[in-house]
Order: sequence, then C-alpha cells, then structure tokens
Amino acid sequence: MESYQFNNFSTAGISEYLYGSYIKGINTRDLEATKENFMKLSKKLNIPFIDLLLKKNWYLYNGEYYYFKKMSIAMRILNELLGEYLSKYMNLPTVEYTLALDYDKVVGLLSKNFRRREKRYLKADEVNRKTLKPFSVALNKHEIDDFRKTLDRLIMKDFYSCLMDRGRNTLISVSKLKGVSLEESFDYELSFVDEREKLESNISLFSNAKYDTYYSPLFRSKKLNAFYEEITYDTLREMLEYDDYLNGVFEYIMNFNMKKALLDVEDAHNLKIDREMKDYYTNFDRARKQELRSALNK
Repeated sequence: MESYQFNNFSTAGISEYLYGSYIKGINTRDLEATKENFMKLSKKLNIPFIDLLLKKNWYLYNGEYYYFKKMSIAMRILNELLGEYLSKYMNLPTVEYTLALDYDKVVGLLSKNFRRREKRYLKADEVNRKTLKPFSVALNKHEIDDFRKTLDRLIMKDFYSCLMDRGRNTLISVSKLKGVSLEESFDYELSFVDEREKLESNISLFSNAKYDTYYSPLFRSKKLNAFYEEITYDTLREMLEYDDYLNGVFEYIMNFNMKKALLDVEDAHNLKIDREMKDYYTNFDRARKQELRSALNK
C-alpha cells in the first residue's frame, strides 16, 4: 500500500483537527455519577463484574447509562466515528457514539449501554473453541446462509478499514434457541492506518503483522503455535471463487464513499474536520481500494 502522511495525526490533539461552534454532544458536566455499587451495576448493565472494575467510567444521563471514553487524539476520535458509520453501511451491529464535550471542546466519546438484560454476552477470546466452532464452520463451508453473509460483511469491512485490536473487543451471545450470534462491534480507534506499529506499538500480538492478514478471535486456529486463524488475501481469493455474495460485498465496499462519510460525520455532530485530516482519509481510501483490487485480482 502506498505511503502517505500519517505522523501528523497519530498524536495530534483534538482541537487541532476537530472543532466548531455548537458541536452536538453531551456536556460531561451534565453526567451523573452512578449510585449503585459495582455488584448491582454489573447486573443492571449485564456486564461481568471484573470487566466493570477495569472500565469504571459509567455515568447516568437522562436516566440512561453511558460509558465515557476520555480521549485526547483527534485521529482516534474520528476513527471511532467512521468505524460506527462503516459498520452501519455494511449492515453490521455496532455501538453508537455521542461526542463528550467540555463546553465547546471535544474531550472523548459517550456510548449508551447496548447490552440487553435477557442476553448472555461473552467475549470471543474468553470462550472455548467448541463455542466458537459455528463461526469456523460457516467460514469454511460453501453454503452461503444468513450467518455466513454476516461474516462475509464483517471480514470485508475489517480488511478494508485495516481494523486491529479485536482480541478483547469482539462480543458474541449464546442461547439454547438461537445458538451463537455476533453482537455489537465497538472500539474502532485502531483502524484506517497502513502500518499497525505506528499507531499502537505495544500490542505485541499484532506489531509485526501486515494488512494482507486479518485476525479475529471468532476464528480460532487449529495450530498449536497460533491462537487465531489467519485469513489472508489467498483465503479471500478462494472464497470469492464460489461465494457470489462475497463478490457483491466486495463491490459494495469498493463503492463506499469516504468523502460522503466524512461530510455525514460532520453533519451528524455539527463538527468541522480539518481539510488536512480529510485528505488523509480520502488518500487512505483510494490506496486501500487499489491494493485490495490488485491483491484479489478484481
């Protein structure tokens, strides 16, 4: 993938590239502290107690529970907003973000709790291989049912956006009647870059990986020396040979309009994205699509 300016944005502050008057969002001064102890809050939010201890930033706003993700880097904020937008474009379940404001300054993101109390949520990297077997089976069989179509859309979305850090951020649900299901995606901040180590060098599992390979905890490796199954360009080419739906998904994401996405994000949040940052994302979009077409011979 061709190189383009990245370092300007990897550590740039929010106010340098995301700004405006009357930005839409929730002022953090209007958030209320939760009154329940962690045990009660865990049950109410349907979040494991240990996860709640690790991510404590839950607040009340208009009677709803929101998670406050404090952030200071403009690119990571925009990655999250574009990740949500792209997931909706691909008809995939996703978290929904609201800008967190300190008066007129963006200081992070707020997301309303999306977990339903009747569901049993699990992190994909914490369950056994047997529970995840339906995902691998669906990926390797030639029957293109609705479950496989969802995986086709997920894989192509993640390949295009160069999304990483799925290990702790992939939720599934399990029920006796419906079996295993993919649930809302969240945490898109490590995406839309062509070199992983530039954005997050301390994630050792992925630090030497390239964007011709996709890893997801949904697909466990059968190899003893590997944790996740590698899905490569070769894998995608083999799938495209028999999967007409995936061919359609590929063309659909090749038609994704990054310029429109950036404008829609601006409109949705009454936000101004600096022209230089817009250029970065449109250049990424062009270069990434060129690489995917070349690699997949499309």
